[in-house]
Amino acid sequence: MRLTTKIGTALAAAVAIVSFALPASASVHHGHSTFANAPAVTNLINRPDSGNFSADPWANDSISRHTSTTQTGFDTYVVTINDQGSFITIPGNTSPNDGSVTETASNIFGAKATLAGSDTFTVVATRAPDYSAINGKTFTGSNPATSMWPYLIFPAGSIVSVTQGPWSWTYQLKCPQQWAPQLMTQASTGTTGNVLGCV
Repeated sequence: MRLTTKIGTALAAAVAIVSFALPASASVHHGHSTFANAPAVTNLINRPDSGNFSADPWANDSISRHTSTTQTGFDTYVVTINDQGSFITIPGNTSPNDGSVTETASNIFGAKATLAGSDTFTVVATRAPDYSAINGKTFTGSNPATSMWPYLIFPAGSIVSVTQGPWSWTYQLKCPQQWAPQLMTQASTGTTGNVLGCV
């Protein structure tokens, strides 16, 4: 009985010391955690799209971008963006994957032009992400650049480093007069295929 009492007293003292050492605001991270119940959704419209050979944009995109963030370490996060949308080619501009060919129109009756892709970033930051700058927002034009996306969701001054990749976007154009769709994939490993327009 005396031994049990001494152990209980010692444990109580240890708990008291730990409670005193850690402020009420301190938190401990266990495993991986996701910082949103649902991804943030951002609309990107009239977004110029460049290619390997096009000095000028070969298309304008309209994208619904979903952003999610997962904590993988005490101050390390993986940001993932997933894009779904459509595009309209710009006639007369150089095609994205062949410098000798120019684009024709894609926005004709019966044509369907879709895109889908994703990108990832490993971010070391001193503070957790905040989606208020992107969730439910609409951006027109080329800014903000995809490479700068993490800087929109982490508080200013909190990012220590950002590493991008891998990334990939696939474009498909189905023209009414063609049996097979035109396919192109632009990725961190290279580009395959091409999109030329319908007429």
